[in-house]
Amino acid sequence: STSATRLSTAHVGMPKPRVGQRLKEAIGKNSNARSTDLITLTKHFNILKERLKLLVSALKAHHRSLVQINNTRLEVAKQIVALSSGSPIHDVAGKLPPSSEDGLVVTNHDVNSFASVHIALSGKHQAYADKYLKFVVNYAVEWERVVVTRVTTSLKKAKDLLRNLDHYQSKVESIRQTVNVAMAKGKTVEPKTQDKLKRNEDKLRQAKDEYERFSSDLCSLMEEVTERSWKDLHPMLVKMAQFDATLSSDEARTLSSLNQVVDVLKKVAQKHGLKPNARLKDIETLSAKMISTKEAESSMGSIKSQDSADDHPVVSPSSSTSSDPWGTEAGSISAPTTSASPKSGHTISGMLEIASAAAPAPTMDQVENAVTSTKTSPPRRGSSFNALPPLPPFHITSSAGQYSNGTRSFSGYESDSTRSISSSGPVGPAPAAPPPPPP
Repeated sequence: STSATRLSTAHVGMPKPRVGQRLKEAIGKNSNARSTDLITLTKHFNILKERLKLLVSALKAHHRSLVQINNTRLEVAKQIVALSSGSPIHDVAGKLPPSSEDGLVVTNHDVNSFASVHIALSGKHQAYADKYLKFVVNYAVEWERVVVTRVTTSLKKAKDLLRNLDHYQSKVESIRQTVNVAMAKGKTVEPKTQDKLKRNEDKLRQAKDEYERFSSDLCSLMEEVTERSWKDLHPMLVKMAQFDATLSSDEARTLSSLNQVVDVLKKVAQKHGLKPNARLKDIETLSAKMISTKEAESSMGSIKSQDSADDHPVVSPSSSTSSDPWGTEAGSISAPTTSASPKSGHTISGMLEIASAAAPAPTMDQVENAVTSTKTSPPRRGSSFNALPPLPPFHITSSAGQYSNGTRSFSGYESDSTRSISSSGPVGPAPAAPPPPPP
């Protein structure tokens, strides 16, 4: 009796196993007392549970991508710093902002490069990723945990109550069948059997009331969390929309500084003669001599060193009208200005001025008249030929096509073998005048 008392005490407050009902459930015999509404809502809940699981998985993956893109952003900036080090584009590509003694980046600096912009954005992006984890991912995890735990536990209890109801229903039916058989045989039902039947009928009624009340509450709960689940989605959706809007606007504001980087890179391209298209195709196909730009860079360096002696002035940063916070325009070569006075004879512009101011080249008639006049009589004072210097005798040829004065020869005239021009005799038509020599 002591062991039986201990065994009954150990099972106080615990649902009975109901092995017989479990065997019926295992072979597919469902209870007739099961609520049809609960069956339908259980299907809806299983669909919601699967969707919440997928949602949490997607949000966690998105958070991992935010962290990953932040890490890759820093890694890309680090490699840009390494590749641009010591190059003309380092200031706008890889120059880093100063750091304080404790290693933190100084926020109020004037460095504006590709790397500095992305490093600044990386710090903000990390804070945004933490907020996304706190207000979006954790909310979805909590939503799934609360709903699934509450409904799953309730479904388990409803199943136990239904199993208890089926147990008493089967037991009452069995006792009733025994009583009916005894009465059919004309036997008197024992009082013990009648008490047993009455006791189990009370338990059946109590089990039925308990199951129906609990299943009704459970149906209301499941209907709320499934059909009106959008009310639980609403606060998370607000946080997600606020996050995306704030993140995009902050990124746009930070990355807008790269427009100045692009402007300076274009100026560097013009200064060094870079084409808009990449030169990878040339590197792949052309020879090394055609690809090399070493001589062009060297010539640019020599031009810079001779700018002080040339008439092509160098525009200093102080005289430049455009804003250049990186100082890349310093030492750039600008077009010659009209106010500069060229050194005559030493520059192209000086040679052009001399050529425009010089007298036009003499025609062939003037040359022949000058030769004839020098052989017959001295030039008269006031003559139109006084401006011409004395010329030595010319020998004009036709076959060889040359004329000479002892120092230079030009093609297009007859030879001495055919005819010569003197002070007497007719003069043939003069050929077209030769092009004037350069001034």
